[in-house]
Amino acid sequence: MRVLTVCGAGLGTGLLLRMYVQDVFDKLGIPVEIEATDISSAKGIKSDLIVTSVTMVPALEEVETPIIGVKNVIDRDEIEQKLRSYFQSQGADSGRNG
Repeated sequence: MRVLTVCGAGLGTGLLLRMYVQDVFDKLGIPVEIEATDISSAKGIKSDLIVTSVTMVPALEEVETPIIGVKNVIDRDEIEQKLRSYFQSQGADSGRNG
């Protein structure tokens, strides 16, 4: 599975989010390749899932990749809950959980 963590510049928040998302995938035992990137680049990178701040979701609306928006990008519990919810509902909706 390939996951993008997205923020405005692809640096600070994207890298922090990448670490926390990796922790959750490790806990769930799901192999993953995670890349932190900026919004513009994310639109051209093929991935299975995007994790970003809820404030960034509207900027990614044109992307067909499922998007998980989190309110607090450093809250491991929220990130884990959103990822678990996504995997449980996969196929049941568009995958846009905000």
